[in-house]
Amino acid sequence: MKESGTRGRWVAGGKSLLGDLAVGALVALVVLGAMQWIQRRGQRGGGGVLTVGAEAPAFELTDLRTSERLGLADLRGAPVILNFWATWCGPCVRELPDMEALHRESAGRYHVVSVVSEQPAVVRPVVARKHLTMPVLGDLSGRTFGAYRVERLPTTVILDREGRIVHDFTGAADPDILREHMARLATAP
Repeated sequence: MKESGTRGRWVAGGKSLLGDLAVGALVALVVLGAMQWIQRRGQRGGGGVLTVGAEAPAFELTDLRTSERLGLADLRGAPVILNFWATWCGPCVRELPDMEALHRESAGRYHVVSVVSEQPAVVRPVVARKHLTMPVLGDLSGRTFGAYRVERLPTTVILDREGRIVHDFTGAADPDILREHMARLATAP
């Protein structure tokens, strides 16, 4: 039975539309929270598509900010965060300030390096707008993306100081979890 007037729009058949919306919102929050918990758990270690302990694929690419060449060999001696991203990827662009903060905080204890496969003319405005000082390496051939088996973005790969794979995951990175990884790896013998 539908009630008449204004109240009739909010109550139908004895059910409250506002109550249904509240329950729906609660369910959505629980699902979102569970998804974030699962994603963060996956970022702490284990899993990924790369073999943990394997030597990371070598690369040498041009930094789109400085035009200097940078390769994996240049990064040995300190742990590395490799962040694969694209300008069209919303979560990628949103996590850039966190990656930049990690880069600035690193003080040489570890490296933060980003890798993109788009044309420099597309990437450079985003780099400037986000005030990035971390290396932004251009992989126009896509070979580095392929070597690291990047299929979804953003993808983050963590390497130890010898260039071995520690962990990889897709999705926006939790900066606190990355800090934990880097603190542990930077102090490891």
